[in-house]
Amino acid sequence: MDTALLANATIAQEQRCGLQRSSVSSSYALFLMHIGSIFLACKLLHMVLRRLYQPRIVSDLIVALMIGKVPSLRLTFGLPVSIFVNHWDQYYFAAYMFALGLEMDPFTVFLSPTTDIIISYGGLVSTAAMIGLLYLILLHLDLGIKSKLPAIPLAFIGAFASTSSPVLTRVITELKISKTAVGRLAVDAGLHADMVATFLTSIGIMLYGHRSKQIVWRLIGLISLMGVIAVTVRPVLIWINKRNPEGRRMRGADMAGVAAMACALCVVAVRLHGDVNMAVFLVGLALPREGRVSRLLINNINYVLSTAVLPLYLCYVCIALRFHAPEAGDNSNSDYIMDSPISWEKLVVVSILGALGKVLGTFVAGRFRGLNWLESLALGVLLNMKGYYHIYCAFQAVSGRMISDGLFVALFYVVFETVTLTPAAGFAIATWARRGVERRMMMGLQFVSPTSELRIVMGLHGVENIPMAVKFIEAMRPEMGPEDLVVYAVDMVEMTERAAATLVKGEGPDAVTVGDEAIAAMRKEIGEALIAYQQENGDGLKIRRLLAVSSFSDMHKDICSCATDVGAVVIVLPFHKKQKMDGSMDNGHSGFRQVNQKVLQHAPCSVGILVNRELGRVNRFSVSEATQNVAVIFIGGADDREALTLGARMSQHPGIRLTVIRFLPDDAAHARASARTKRGHSILATASEEELQMQADDQYFAEFYQQYVANKKVGYMEKHVTDGAELVLALRPLEGQYQLFVVGRGGDRSSLITNGLIEWAECPEIGPVGDVIASTEFSKTASVLIIQQHDIRKRFKVIDDEFMPL
Repeated sequence: MDTALLANATIAQEQRCGLQRSSVSSSYALFLMHIGSIFLACKLLHMVLRRLYQPRIVSDLIVALMIGKVPSLRLTFGLPVSIFVNHWDQYYFAAYMFALGLEMDPFTVFLSPTTDIIISYGGLVSTAAMIGLLYLILLHLDLGIKSKLPAIPLAFIGAFASTSSPVLTRVITELKISKTAVGRLAVDAGLHADMVATFLTSIGIMLYGHRSKQIVWRLIGLISLMGVIAVTVRPVLIWINKRNPEGRRMRGADMAGVAAMACALCVVAVRLHGDVNMAVFLVGLALPREGRVSRLLINNINYVLSTAVLPLYLCYVCIALRFHAPEAGDNSNSDYIMDSPISWEKLVVVSILGALGKVLGTFVAGRFRGLNWLESLALGVLLNMKGYYHIYCAFQAVSGRMISDGLFVALFYVVFETVTLTPAAGFAIATWARRGVERRMMMGLQFVSPTSELRIVMGLHGVENIPMAVKFIEAMRPEMGPEDLVVYAVDMVEMTERAAATLVKGEGPDAVTVGDEAIAAMRKEIGEALIAYQQENGDGLKIRRLLAVSSFSDMHKDICSCATDVGAVVIVLPFHKKQKMDGSMDNGHSGFRQVNQKVLQHAPCSVGILVNRELGRVNRFSVSEATQNVAVIFIGGADDREALTLGARMSQHPGIRLTVIRFLPDDAAHARASARTKRGHSILATASEEELQMQADDQYFAEFYQQYVANKKVGYMEKHVTDGAELVLALRPLEGQYQLFVVGRGGDRSSLITNGLIEWAECPEIGPVGDVIASTEFSKTASVLIIQQHDIRKRFKVIDDEFMPL
């Protein structure tokens, strides 16, 4: 009996333990579900708002406000967020501040002031002067400043004068103005202003609540620590960078050692400074910005922060309890800080105080450095960008009883106001500034003088496109003459979450670059190959590097903006399909196909799509040592005339033997056309348009024949066919004779001999003839260049040439 009772008791105990384990497991599952729901909501909302050029912080703020303001959501998500953040809130921004300091170069303070530094100081000095003059007035206005210590104005100056450089970098990239003068100045000036203002805030926090003797010893200790870092730690990081060259996997022991060393330095700095976040910022500022180790630290920290930590911190701020008793006129019964009524007077005063000083100082400094009023105004608006750091400073101020709850709410909405309105204002200003540039009618090769400088935008997906790009560049170089060839090689990088989190200040024409290690390694390899080719064959050739980092749905805007800004005549993009080892083509990348389709539709100049096969498999970068047989397929239309012009330029290269193959309708095709003409007016109108095109073709081809074919510079072949089927049969024997076919896209062509081909095309965007030659069934060795001439009528939306604004 005792044995049975003991067994029953054991079973009951196991059941209770099982229920407890089940309860704990379900609690963890519910906790993870709540946290994951916040991440998912931020992600989905950002996917929608990025169409309006809104940065990631906007979606995070909206989700946080909804959780903080809606009682049911606050009840559901408040406890998980509080558990996740409550005990670590003062350390949440330590990693952010460390990465921010690591991105900055403090030695720029000691350099001779450049335009961007002068502009950043203009905004800082103007904001400091305004706060200094109005501080006593603000105290009497009952704005909500609770503490009257001397360190408070310094902290206010640092907070108001600083620019959220990570958010600004993302916005400038999304606005497609990172390659303009305003974009480059904004990124450089924003980073410098952020560094100086954050340093001032650090000093203000250190002065707050300490005696003068303590402050002196703290300053001496911090200066000594930063000196030790500069003397001892910098050489160690340089040595680690040499041990881990680019292209190799980072050694785990080295990375762990660097992380441990950074943590130890931060602990020492915290003991000296007192505030963990500002202490680690100073440590990051003292460490070297250059090198692979620093780049890896910045990339990984920013990625984790932007995707996981910062959204939860904003939610925690919005569900925080009040730190002060309700103010006069506050009838709210809620204990939550975000339920405090909005004081419009405080909101207006804080908005004006923050924006007026920054915009006015930047505007004056910009005008002083010779910028026009529109560029100076644009810089002032962009540099007024606020972000996560400003919300953190405001929350620390209200939790430290330095400001009231109402003033914190006003500061919160000021940040929300700047991050939502600044992209819209920047987009409007950028569009207005570009309007004059877009009035230039960049047409195509046919309308450019052979003796003028030729500018080409060359898109690159990756390292595999280098041989293709170099072969095309070499083919476009003339044998002799004073003309120059300028090639803008654009690295096409998809804007993923990791790429967005690793956007950093760039060099040269790109104000922004991607710090992700894989992308940086790819860009470095491409750059080294292009530099090697230019050094070997650099006479009359200039190669410039650019970056287009965007989502595939918007990447065409980057490409078209590059062409507009540099005045390019033609854009050349790789085909979205790649050749496999067996010679066939793969299914291709749908994202790059979408980019090609949109560039063909929106480009401000001619566009070429290059299907690469054997063209990019030459061992050396120069084609002058091996003859390349190139064929231009001419049927008719503006695109074919553009292809013929490009072929004429290629024919001047000593390593290229060009043949023009013209296809004409035979007697049967003419008879069929005459029978169709009698059936209706619409067909008659089409035939009339085709006759006009044929007249333009005959005139242009006669000039080409006289200049190139008659002088034996170019070979010529003529074929007569009835329809599309006969055209395909006539093209097949040419497969093994040429390494490159140049064809027109034929978008404006309504030829008798191509009817029916487009219905069977696998890739209609490259035209009927281009689709036939690009197919694996046609060839496994011949490359194809499909050309579309820019149609100026699309831009001005004219119906008849009589109304062209020429």
